[in-house]
Amino acid sequence: MMAFDPVISMRKRNIFKAIDILPDAKSVLVLGLHYPETPIKRLGKPPAEAVGPYVFSQYETNMLLSHMGYDICKTLQSWGYDAFLSHNLTGAGSVVGSPRGY
Repeated sequence: MMAFDPVISMRKRNIFKAIDILPDAKSVLVLGLHYPETPIKRLGKPPAEAVGPYVFSQYETNMLLSHMGYDICKTLQSWGYDAFLSHNLTGAGSVVGSPRGY
């Protein structure tokens, strides 16, 4: 018997496109940041074997991307364009909502 018995379920996933959110969309802007290198190098090494520093970096990177994306959307809107911010346009991704991992 396994120490952990996972519950496996199947569900139909809808993959979205930009036109599902903005019907007249002609372009999609993608914004990314390089993760800080040190937390990745330290992952799993003593004395801090916890993933805490890596997860915190992920959380902070996502937060910074949110602020940058918001600023870009507001600028585009001030120029008369429709703009929408999404962390997961297709609906196929996941996110860490806090540095504690949930």
